[in-house]
Amino acid sequence: MTLDQFDFFADTPSTQIEVDTPSTPVAPAVTTPPQYNPKGLMAFALKEAHRIWSGEQHRVRSLAQLSRFLQYNDNDQLDITDIGPDPIHDFLDALAEEGASTSTQNRYAATISKVLKIAVKRRLIAEAPSVHFHQEDPMARPRYFTPEEVAAIIKFFVDRGDQWMADMVEVGCKTGLRRMEIVNLAKGNIPLSSCGRFAVVVPKYTKNKLERSVPIDSCKEAVLRLMESIPKIWSHRTFYRRWSLLKRDMAPADPHFVFHCCRHTAATVMTNDVGLPTILVQKWLGHKDPKTTLKYVSTSDDAMIGASDALASRFNIPATRG
Repeated sequence: MTLDQFDFFADTPSTQIEVDTPSTPVAPAVTTPPQYNPKGLMAFALKEAHRIWSGEQHRVRSLAQLSRFLQYNDNDQLDITDIGPDPIHDFLDALAEEGASTSTQNRYAATISKVLKIAVKRRLIAEAPSVHFHQEDPMARPRYFTPEEVAAIIKFFVDRGDQWMADMVEVGCKTGLRRMEIVNLAKGNIPLSSCGRFAVVVPKYTKNKLERSVPIDSCKEAVLRLMESIPKIWSHRTFYRRWSLLKRDMAPADPHFVFHCCRHTAATVMTNDVGLPTILVQKWLGHKDPKTTLKYVSTSDDAMIGASDALASRFNIPATRG
């Protein structure tokens, strides 16, 4: 395999990229688009490839990983100066949902991070975004937003005149829909049910190609506003610039402060406050594997005490026995 096989700028049919060994569980391989953003990450990586990676195989594999990241959610639309932690962590979350191991996610994170750090040395960007590397702790739980944080985030965007961003946060926290599922719902690609109370997430717009219905009663007004605003204003760059302003104001040192936390928040509320069984949370979020759902759920001590009280009242067993 040679670097010439990855002619990223050739006007030729797209080519399949083999990213990892067959034994490594990753999302399906993606195709290489005929051209990359000349101000984007790939254009810089190709120019510096022989200085970033010493071995040819390492170079080809790393470029393939970088290509995969850029094709996710059209990240190549972003200039290198616009790439913050959000698109990176969204991509890593998507890999996790597709079954990629922690070590695989970390390899992708290392590749992206390395290129961005070289870009700092070349003075193309002021600093490289902080990239989260997963620990090998199977009990680790992702970050979620507290009610106070959700209120502060929504207020921040409303005060700025970015009602559409506030609406996206509200819908994300109240439904657990992914960011691009919310966008496709607003664009009409994800239809509403005949009763208008559910978003029917069709396979084309899900990560695992499984259809699911998600209740939207709790945020119907926000959904309707998004149907008006998103088609007019949406772009990946616009979204990430708005979110970067929020992060700079509310959590500048927290690499886990990303929009995907809205989905974690919904799962945590479903479990702790609503008491929804994990199997239903799994169905709601659209996970194939219940282990994925468990990663999304942060269980509180209060919830466990409440469950204990419920068990005690359900089974009226005498305190002492003869």
